[in-house]
Amino acid sequence: MNLFEIIYLTAPAWVSNTIVGLINPAGKPLPISLPLDFRLQLRGKRLFGNHRTIIGSILIIIVATVIGQLQNNLHLGISMGIFTLFGTLISSFIKRQIGIPEGKNLLIVDQIDYAVSNIIGLSFINYIDLNIKSVLIFTAFIFFYQFIGTYISFILGIKNHSPIPSFSIKKNFSSASKL
Repeated sequence: MNLFEIIYLTAPAWVSNTIVGLINPAGKPLPISLPLDFRLQLRGKRLFGNHRTIIGSILIIIVATVIGQLQNNLHLGISMGIFTLFGTLISSFIKRQIGIPEGKNLLIVDQIDYAVSNIIGLSFINYIDLNIKSVLIFTAFIFFYQFIGTYISFILGIKNHSPIPSFSIKKNFSSASKL
C-alpha cells in the first residue's frame, strides 16, 4: 500500500480522533459528560481522568462508523472506532499511573496511541494484510499528523498544551551546579 491508500483506509481512526478533539479542544469535561472511569482509582490515581468521557467515547465510535460507511466499509469503521478508543484509553491510563496530569503530553505515546492499537487490532482480526512497510507508513503519518495538528492548535489557542513537553534547561543546570 502507498501513503495515500493508507491515509484513506485509516481515515476512520484519525478523523474520529480529530473531530472529537475539535468538539472539545480544551479537553475540559462538558457539563453533561460523565468520566468513563466513573472516577475510580487504582493506587490512589484515576484510571483515565476527566478527559475521557462516555460521550467522547461514543462519539469516537460513531464518527469512525460514519467514515467507514462513507467508504462503503462499515465493519472497518466500527472496528477502527473501537480500536482508536482503546488506544487512547491505554495512553490515558499509563499517563495517570505514572503521574502525568490530564491535558499534559507524553511525547510519542500521545502521537501514536491509537495508531498502535489499530495496527494490533486490525492484524488480530485479520481484516487487512498489514506489512511492515504499511505499519511504518501509518505510524509515521499518525505521529506527524498528531504532532503538527496539536502544535498548530496550541499556537492558535485552540489547545492549551503543546505537543512538546516543557522542561527547563536552566533548572537542570542549576540543580547540577549545587552538587
